[in-house]
Amino acid sequence: MPLHIDQALQDVVTALRAKGVKANVDPAMVDLPGAWVTATQGAHVLMCGGVQLTVEIYLVVADKRVGQAWAELSALLDKALTAVDPTEPTQLNEAIQLQGPHPLPCFKITTTTTA
Repeated sequence: MPLHIDQALQDVVTALRAKGVKANVDPAMVDLPGAWVTATQGAHVLMCGGVQLTVEIYLVVADKRVGQAWAELSALLDKALTAVDPTEPTQLNEAIQLQGPHPLPCFKITTTTTA
């Protein structure tokens, strides 16, 4: 059975978008405030031929004052949590460099899905 990691990630993107979170698998295409969705691990489920994917969702906002960034990230988190179920505690003190030269504030949600 072929793996469909790309489709599994697109399914997460679709779920986030349905809840109002602008999400993308391409970090250069993330529209801020929004989410970058990527797979980080695949646990092989050999009996059924698939893979249990660990997916990280980076909720990202533009570089702003700390209080404003926290407020925007919290609003994104509220929406994202209606689309996915975290499998680990959400990381709240993160930064990520997506498109430009500077890291941006973000929260990181870890979840799982199958491919």
